[in-house]
Amino acid sequence: MVKMNLPALEKQSSSCSNACNSAMSGLQNVGSSVGAVTGLDIQGAAATSAKNYAERVAGQLVNQTAQLLQVIQHDVAELPARYKSMVDRNKSWSTEELNKKISECDEEIFKAECDAGKARAKMLNPKADHAALESCIRNAHKAKANARTKKRKYQKKLRNLNIF
Repeated sequence: MVKMNLPALEKQSSSCSNACNSAMSGLQNVGSSVGAVTGLDIQGAAATSAKNYAERVAGQLVNQTAQLLQVIQHDVAELPARYKSMVDRNKSWSTEELNKKISECDEEIFKAECDAGKARAKMLNPKADHAALESCIRNAHKAKANARTKKRKYQKKLRNLNIF
């Protein structure tokens, strides 16, 4: 089951952004330390080895980690907007809730079909009020069309929630 809590997602997105900013600040300090090591004016094999390590390994690790943090920060920040554009702008949904709504629409469609069928059967009676029965059939068809429209809307939300 997928269950979305939009306010919590927005809060977590903000918290993640703050954590990424904090981590990037720490990486800047590490980057400065790496730069300090590579800029030292010391001689010898061990010094050269330390400088090479700092430049090629630690420096690259810092740069790649900073890039990864920026990607994470960007993508997580977009999650609430993606949910709002794909599923619903204002409501948190779960697959269970949407399946229930779809079932309710199926019940409405079935009831409308039954109502129309009963009205058509009553029209066989010559003494029946045909105008009232025709109105009942039209209303049942409208109810059925409305329920189908709602069902398609909920099915689309469900598909998009599962994709999200």
